[in-house]
Amino acid sequence: MTITKIERQKKNNKRYSIFIDGKFKFGMSGEDVLFYRLKEDMDISEKEYDNILENVIYQEAKGRAARYLGYGPRTEKEMRNKLSTYDYPENIIDKVIELLQRYDYINDLNYARKYISDKTKYKYQGAYKIKYDLKLKGISGEIIDEAFSEADYMPLDNIIKTISKKLSRDDYDEKDKQKVYNYLVRKGFSYNDINQGFSLYFEGYDEYPEDE
Repeated sequence: MTITKIERQKKNNKRYSIFIDGKFKFGMSGEDVLFYRLKEDMDISEKEYDNILENVIYQEAKGRAARYLGYGPRTEKEMRNKLSTYDYPENIIDKVIELLQRYDYINDLNYARKYISDKTKYKYQGAYKIKYDLKLKGISGEIIDEAFSEADYMPLDNIIKTISKKLSRDDYDEKDKQKVYNYLVRKGFSYNDINQGFSLYFEGYDEYPEDE
């Protein structure tokens, strides 16, 4: 194998792209390029290449993953996208993801469970919006459905609570009601649940009558 090009990266001038036999292989810091004395037209053995991947690229990728997780939990897709921005080889990204999943630092099912709990309990969001947002984060429909099946999801309760905060039973007009209706649609509730929520609210309920 021959290093055919060492090119300074445009997005980060402290990192360099390493090309071997005409193909991009990985990016690394200028310090590591100097440490390993890498130069264009230099021959590199499989052992040297594997050593760089294991002791430089993999270790660096693990560190970046840890720092990213330090800001909050991530889905597998979010982590892959983040690591991809540093041009790590796919096999290195796979290895980091496998390590994080093994120790439960990345767990899409647990992520979905907590996300659903937070968004229903504190944000009063409906299932449609939550499912859409989770899919954008790369979580599969099967995992989302499983998480919802375990959740204590009470859409009517959240709908009635939202209506009671935004609409007076005794002093409103149809325009006010329509604004609240549209707001609930944007929050991701179904039309059927919204209509039922309005009916219960105007019957005098301020929360869903679970015992009835």
